[in-house]
Parts: sequence; C-alpha cells; structure tokens
Amino acid sequence: MAIIYSYPTATPKASDLLIGTVTYDGASGTPVDGNPTRTFNIGDIANLLGGYTLSSQAAGLNANIVLTSNLGAISAVNLLRGAGISISDNGTNGITIGNTGVLSIVGSNSTFVSSTPVLSSTGNVTISSSLSAIGTPSSSNYLRGDNRWSTPVTTITTQDSQFINLTPNSSTNGAVTITAQLSAGGSPTSSNFLRGDNVWAVPAGGGTVTSVNAGTGIAVDNSNPADPIVSNTGVLSNIAGTGISISSATGNSTITNTAPDQTVVITGSGDTTVTGTYPTFNISSDSGVTQIVAGNDISISPVGGTGIVTINSTSQGGVTSLIAGDNITLSPVTGLGDVTVNAPGLIPYTETSTANIQFVSEDVALGGGSSSDTVVPSQLAVKTYVDNAVVGGLIYQGSYDASTNTPVLDSRGTQIAVTQGWTYTVTVDGTFYGETVKVGDVLIAETDLAAGTGALTDWTTVQSNIDLATAGTTATAIRGLAGFDTDNFTVVDGFVNLKVGDIIPSNIVESVVAGANVTVDNTDPKNPIVSASGNPIPVSEEGVQVTPSVASFNFTGAGVTATAVGNDVTVNVAQAQSVSNLVYDVRNQTGSEIPAGSAVYIVGGSGASDHVNVVLALADNDEHSSKTFGITSLAIPNNSIGPVTLEGLIEGIDTSLWDNGDTLWLSPTVPGGIQNTIPATPAHAVFLGYAVRIQQNNGSIFVKIQNGPELSELHDVLITNVQNNQSITWDSTNSYWKNTNIANSVTGGSSTFISTTADTTTGDITITSSLSATGTPDATTFLRGDNQWVTVAGTTYDYSSAQSGDDVNLNLIPSTGTTDTVKLVAGSGISLTDDGSNNVTIAASSSSSIAKDDFVGDGTTVAFTLSVQPFSTLFTSVYIAGVYQEKETYSITGTTLTFTTAPPNNGSVEVMSVVVSNVTPGANTITRNDFTGTGSQTDYTLTVAPSSINFVDVYVSGTYQNKDTFTIVGTTLSFSEAPANSDEIEVIIISNVSLVQNEQVNYGVNTISASTTASKNNLYVLTADLTLTLPASPANGDSIKISNLSEVATCILGRNGSLIMGAASDLTLDTPSASFELIYSGATKGWVIVGL
Repeated sequence: MAIIYSYPTATPKASDLLIGTVTYDGASGTPVDGNPTRTFNIGDIANLLGGYTLSSQAAGLNANIVLTSNLGAISAVNLLRGAGISISDNGTNGITIGNTGVLSIVGSNSTFVSSTPVLSSTGNVTISSSLSAIGTPSSSNYLRGDNRWSTPVTTITTQDSQFINLTPNSSTNGAVTITAQLSAGGSPTSSNFLRGDNVWAVPAGGGTVTSVNAGTGIAVDNSNPADPIVSNTGVLSNIAGTGISISSATGNSTITNTAPDQTVVITGSGDTTVTGTYPTFNISSDSGVTQIVAGNDISISPVGGTGIVTINSTSQGGVTSLIAGDNITLSPVTGLGDVTVNAPGLIPYTETSTANIQFVSEDVALGGGSSSDTVVPSQLAVKTYVDNAVVGGLIYQGSYDASTNTPVLDSRGTQIAVTQGWTYTVTVDGTFYGETVKVGDVLIAETDLAAGTGALTDWTTVQSNIDLATAGTTATAIRGLAGFDTDNFTVVDGFVNLKVGDIIPSNIVESVVAGANVTVDNTDPKNPIVSASGNPIPVSEEGVQVTPSVASFNFTGAGVTATAVGNDVTVNVAQAQSVSNLVYDVRNQTGSEIPAGSAVYIVGGSGASDHVNVVLALADNDEHSSKTFGITSLAIPNNSIGPVTLEGLIEGIDTSLWDNGDTLWLSPTVPGGIQNTIPATPAHAVFLGYAVRIQQNNGSIFVKIQNGPELSELHDVLITNVQNNQSITWDSTNSYWKNTNIANSVTGGSSTFISTTADTTTGDITITSSLSATGTPDATTFLRGDNQWVTVAGTTYDYSSAQSGDDVNLNLIPSTGTTDTVKLVAGSGISLTDDGSNNVTIAASSSSSIAKDDFVGDGTTVAFTLSVQPFSTLFTSVYIAGVYQEKETYSITGTTLTFTTAPPNNGSVEVMSVVVSNVTPGANTITRNDFTGTGSQTDYTLTVAPSSINFVDVYVSGTYQNKDTFTIVGTTLSFSEAPANSDEIEVIIISNVSLVQNEQVNYGVNTISASTTASKNNLYVLTADLTLTLPASPANGDSIKISNLSEVATCILGRNGSLIMGAASDLTLDTPSASFELIYSGATKGWVIVGL
C-alpha cells in the first residue's frame, strides 16, 4: 500500500482523477455490488458538491423556501403568516402573500360632517370627523338644516303699546300663544268708535265733538285738541250810525232807533195786506210775506227786502230807493216813492198775526236758539244751521264692490279723494286693504283723504254678519262668535274663566292655594311648588291622620293635582291608571329575611309547595346573575313564601338615590342590590327596569328583567379551552363560531444557511433574509455545505433577487446551465420591493372607505338598504334632518339599517359608513360609552382611556359637543357644564387603530404677486390682488394649498373648466386671510375645499 503523504502536493484541475469506492445504492436502476474501487474526475466531484436547487412548498397555512443540494442536504426558510396576512404556494415555485386586513381608508364628506383623510390612505391612518357647519357652536345655538350654527327663538316677551295689550307679558318659552286686545277705555258697541286718545266714543252728530273748525271772522287755537280756544277776529265793536244809539261798543250791546218818529209806509200788494202805523204794522197774506218795501226815509238791508232784513230810518237823509233782489219785484221798478215789494215765488202764508216779525239772515242759531213764532230765517241762516248740525255725521255714498275695488277706495288702484264721514256698504265679498270684508259690512272714512292716499287705519269697518269662531292656527282659524259650556266656564261682563271643579282637562291644575304652614311658589303657574313653612303637614290617607317629617310634598304624575286649603291637602287623580303586574310567589332560602325591592335568582324547587327557592342575585359572575328571576314585592322572612314581581310596578320602596327615569341594574357588589349605573366589565350587566317615582319611603320602580347573555351562551358559538390572544372565527363545516389560536406576532428564524429577521413583531412587518455563511461572497466564491464561502472548481452559482413588475424573482444562477427561479407574487394588499442589493421588503397595506347613503323618510318605513355593509353600528354615523341619531335607535344586519321608530315624512336620512375589509371579528377599535345626565354631574368614567381628545366624539341628546366643552384625563371625561337631567350622553372612542403609514407628499412653495396658473401638489401664497387659475385637466386626488396674505377680498380662483364645490363658477376669496386646501374629487363636485 502506498504511503499517501509520500506523494508531492499539486494544484488540482477539473480533469484530474481521484480513486474512490462506489457504494451500493438500492434506489439506483443499476446498483453496483461489492463496493468496487473506481477513478473519479475532480470536475464531476465539484459539480456534485456545488449543485443546489431552490424551490417552494406549502406548509399548512404557511410556506417554506427550500434550498436543496445535489447531495440531498436541505435548508429551508419558513414564511409564517402574521395577523392580516395570507400565504399560499401554487405548487410551481410560486408563493402568493396576501393582505387579509385593512388595505386603505378613504374618507368622504357629507352635508354636515367632514372626514379626513379624504383620499385613499395607507399606513397608520387617523380618521377624524368633525361638523362642517358655518358659525361658532356654543351652549345657546343649534345645528340648523342648512348646516349653520343658529340661535333659535327660545323665549318670547311681549310689550304693550298705546292701543294694544299683549299677553303673556313675561318671558315665555315652549308653545306660546300670543293674544292681543285693545286697551281702550269704555265699552265698544255698534254705535261708537276708537278715538285717538284710546277711548271708545261716539263721533260728532252722536254727542261727541271731534273737531272745531274756524269760520269767517273766527280763529281756533287747537294746541290742546281737548280744549280748543275760539276767538272772534271779525266784528270787534258796535258803532252807532245816524238815528242809532248803542249801550256798549263791545259785549252785550242794545241798539236803539233814536228817530222813531219818521214815517214808514208799508203797502200790501196782491194777497198781502198791511195795517197799522209806524213803528207797528200788521202784515197778513194768503201767500205769505213776499217782500218788504222801504218807504220814505226808510232803508232796508239787503235792499232786495228778503231774508233777514234790517230796516233803518233815514230821516236825516231818507230812503232814496229800493232795489229788487232775487225773487223780488218792485213797483215801480225804480224803487222810488211808494214802492210795493212782492215775492211771487214764496209759499203762501195764511196766518194772521199781530206780533212783530223779525227777519234774520246771519243768525246761525236761528233766533238765538229759542223757539219763536216771529223770527223768520233766511235761506243762508237755514243752510248755515244745517251745515253746522251735520259736521262729523255719516254721509252715505253708495255701494262698494270689494272684489273689484269699485269705486277705488284701497291701494289696488289710485284711491279717489274721500271726505270724513263718507260711508259705503259692501255689496260684493272681497278684501279692503288686505282685510276680508263681506256683503253688508259698512266702511266709514275717519278723516279727509286726498286722491292716491289712505290706509286701513283711516277707515272703520263695521261687520254686519260675524261668523262663528273655528279652531285652527293663527293663520287659518276664523275669529268670530263663540259660546262657552256652563259645565266648564263662567262668563261675567264678557270675561271668560275656567270653572273651578266639574269637568276640567286632566292636565290642568285648577289652582294651588297656600294654607297655614304652607308656601306656594307660583313662579311657573303650570308647575307650582308647594312647601311646608312651619309644622309638618297632616296628610289624610284613607282617613288616617299621619304626620310625616318632611319639609314639602311634590305631587307628580299624569292627571294628578294637589290643592292645599288650610292644613288640608287634597290630592286628586283625574284618571285612574291600570297597571297589570306579573307576580309569582317564591320561597326564601337565604337564611335571613329578604328585604322588599331585592333582586333574586332561582336556586331550585321547594318540593310539593310548587314554589321555587330563591336567593339574592349578584352581578359578579354568570352563576349568580344569569338566572335573575325578579324583584321582591314585599319583605320575605327566611324559609317563608312571598311575592316576586317578574314584570310590572313595585311601590313602597326607597328610591331616593335615583332620578325619575333612571335605568336600574343588578349590583355586582351588594347581593340583591340595585344601582342606576351599568356595571363595568367583567361584571355582568343585568337590566332590572326603570325608576318611576322618587321617594324615600314610597318610591316605585317598573320591573323588566333582561339578562345579558354570555358569549358562550349564544346558540351559534362554541367556546372551549379559552386562552390568551385567541380570536373568534367561523367554522363553515359546523356552522358556528369558535375560539381559535391565531398568530399575534412574527419573529425571524434562522436555519443553517439563512438568517431571517423582522423589524417588528406586530403590525406592518418587514422580513429580511440573508445567507449566514462565513467568508466573503464574490464572483469567485461558492457556498459550501459547512456554510462557508469558498472557491470551488467547476460550476459556480449566483443567488440573487430581482424586481419583476409588482413581483420579485428569487434566482439561482449557475455559471453554466439554466437558472432556477422562485417568483414571489404580490397578492391583494401586498407590496414586494427589491432594493437591488438582494433585500426583499414584504409590506402589507390596508383598505377602508367611508360610504354615504341618503334616504327620505315617509313616516312609516323603518328599514333602509345601504350601498355597503358596515362591520357594525360602531362604524356608522346616522343623521335625521341633520340631527345625530344615537346607536341604540337603530340596528344593522348585513346592508339593512333598521330604525326602532320610522323617520318622519320628508325627513332627510344620511348614513355615513366606515367600510373595513376583513377586519378580524371582535377587534375593539371603536368603543361606545353611554351615560345619562343628572343636571349636576360633570365627571363620567370611560371604559377605555383614549390616546387623545381628538380620538373622541361626544354627543349630548344627539347634539355633537365641541372639544372645548370637555376634557379627558385617563378614563375621566369632564364637562365644563353639567348635562341637563335625563340628557342622553354618547361617547365614541377610536382606539387600537393600526393601519399603514400615509405617504408623505412634499409641496412646492410659491409666493406670487401676479396672476398665474397653478400646478398640483403646490402651496401658493397670495400677496396681491390676482387670479390663480387651477390646472386644466386635474386627476382625482390632485391637491393645491392656498394661503391668502393679499389683505384684499377680491382674489379669484379660476376654475379652468372644472367645477368648484359643485358649482360652475370661479371662486372669489372674500376673506383676506383665508388658508385652505383644494382637492380634486372628480367631475361631479370638482375641486372641494378642505380645512377652511
């Protein structure tokens, strides 16, 4: 045998030979027996040692990348499926990594809510929603249907005027009826009118002077219309003429003829005869006095001798002639000498009188106002008297057609001139200055009106046929005559009052009168407060006098009224309430007495007595709470039988710690105890009923037991062997949900040849794999089976990765021969990135969107079909007529939204749904807490601590609360003002949201002072009055930011063919300091404003 080490060393080459032994290979088609010695080529040995094959293979829900040598050695990299990731091998070296989680989130703005981000976003995304209403919200305004914060009319206060009294005068809210009444003094009748001094009075002609007008020689001072001053500006004094003497120049003056001895001759003519001598004459005529003829030395005035004639002696100069006036003839016609005066047109006068006859012409009182048979009035005297007598009287003008305004009296045409007192009768129904008038109504002018002037207030309308009053609104009800039932009303002097006693509506308190030791606060007459002010009030209850130690009584309830008279309080129930209770007798097995008002649960039967045994219930676990049976109606001694109310009213228990309407829950700490707050997890929530009447010794509750089921109690859920980090998944084979172990983290593992690392254990994970061999890899070295890079003669291999579109190829490249490739295919929501240095990044993206559905209610429909399927009600926001709806008012099954009460007719319904793809069931990313306000409580404890206030939306009775109205520290929510009593408080908390990182967009900054055209993803700072034209062909998601520092309100954004906020018009920046972002949303709305 040769000695090996005795041979010299040499550098081998591929053609060199080596001696070896061929071993038996049973798997070979031609196995060699006997282990013969053979010669082997070094090149063949090198090829055998350096040959590798890279392949993929499925491994359950995971996959392996396998590196197999020609010698059969196997190394593998395991690809393990993390949360939200799926891995599948196609059997031909293709591995698909899919994202089964959230892919992206798209925000959508609605009429009232703005959501960000608006564009499809990936990465860690914060979804924010805020109301977009114009104006500043406060505690005194509300969101109006046109998306504005508006202050409504909350109270009405009336104020009386000179003529009208309004009620109520005090500040009033709610449904207010305003009543107006005239405040004039006196009683209105069909014959009087409202005067300017607010008095019902009869105008002139009926006994009341309404005005004084100055006549000839008269001046009137109307500075004080009630006491006008009348002055004489005409005859100021009497002056005696020839043959006349006067007793006084002013005042009462006697005028005497001082020359009565002159001869006066009066000669009768025709039917008139004159007897007697001057100065006494007897004139008789069958045709009446026709004329007075002046004789010698006599003058008459007027010279015609008719009317009131003054006869003067002219003995000093004498009567020179007579002149005939109207209807007078003289004979001779010259009027000289003995003249006969005739009045041929006068009515014959047959009476013969010896009395002196006086003719008056200027005396408007017709002889001083006294009756006289010797004073003959002239035509002027009669006319003056009649004119004065009818001043202020009614002057009938005829008919009025109110339908066609004929004659033209109101403003439907140019009004005719009208004189005070003109009166018209309506002959055709219609309107008069907008007021309805009917046939028979009378219109009276209250003042003189020039043509083209006038108003309704210048006229008085007298109705002839008043209709019967009808019920309706202030616009539709007919005002008219009304009767009153004597059973319910009393009427005294026209004033109507509700009758005390008898039939009074059940919701009206007749009166509350304070008696001895009692005070009554009637500040709110509808809700008087009765309190004891001295000794306790004796109360009569079924005829028994008791003296409770209370300071006051509060009587409440529909139809309940209380009346205090002296020391007696009478409580009346207008309508008895019928309550049906479900009560069952049980046996107390607790070992001690069970008090009234205690919650109990069944522990078994009691044998032949047919009664179940009960003990005190407790919400600490399922055993003590799930069988909660009812609440004890009365105290039940130990081992005794007593009543338990399963449903209905329990009275006579202490409810003083609660408020009316509080929801009641089983206590998790006090056996049988009742509390008004829902127990926090892990305690069990067992709903017991509602607080009805709040009183220490005589309170009442309404029982309605509702046991909250455990997850394992649901018919389609199977829970076994519960462990941490399990999830609920659907078993389609057995058709039920079950608890399943899931991967909650991903860590890198290493094999002999490959080291795999993950940059994090949860969330978005980057997996990096690299060969772990020692040595330096280069174009001349190869990976040997002992995991070293060495130089090997023969075929060499290069293992590398390369980007192939959206996929990545893993290539094993030999120096000669065919390349082996494993393709990594990017599945849905997966991105594969090769950095060119044999590093492959596998990233998961997420997807979600916010969908908006609009409907219109019809008053009856409760179910509406959505365009998408939300994960749960927690991922929806519903608004009816702009008012947010709390989530207990509706439910969602699939795409069907069902309201508990149908939206009103024509009420707009808006539904915002956050649609998340393949969210793991049970993921608690959105939490809802509900509370009820007490009027004083400001602090409330949340079930989870939000990461910040921006992840919390708070609603009080459906109204969104601005974040400056509350603070959050840990799990404590504190309001700046306590919500009102019984206000429903809903808190929505967004937590545990982990999406992929948003792509950062860097904006170019452009400060401009002249008009230009904008480019997408740029910020423009405006410093002058200019026009910025938007891009011509924008794509969805293109963004432009604006900062207006021009200090003018006239800069313009040119739409350049696209809509702006849905309008085909340019946008004027009328706010000099506005800063906002424009995002192109598509052809329907165009550029939309974000973040104004």
